[in-house]
Amino acid sequence: MAEQINPSPKQQLLSNAKQRQAHNELAADDQMRSSLNFALLEYQGRLSSEITDGNSAATTAYKIRGALEFINVFLHLGKEIQSAPQQSPIIQLDHNIK
Repeated sequence: MAEQINPSPKQQLLSNAKQRQAHNELAADDQMRSSLNFALLEYQGRLSSEITDGNSAATTAYKIRGALEFINVFLHLGKEIQSAPQQSPIIQLDHNIK
């Protein structure tokens, strides 16, 4: 990976093999995933007790979505983004009968 002046946090993690491996092991750990799920359920329960009208329900939905996005970023932070495979060149065939 080419060195950048201002690497993103993901790039910083990916550039350090030891930290990357430790993070990936943590993200793959069944107990960690279970704990994240329980924490999310607890958070959702706390938020749902604050709903009093349509506006607070919408706010709660956005907070839950943010929590889900955070968990997704956490779980995939140590993984390289795979680029799409290159398409093979289109071959132009001569379909004329000779």
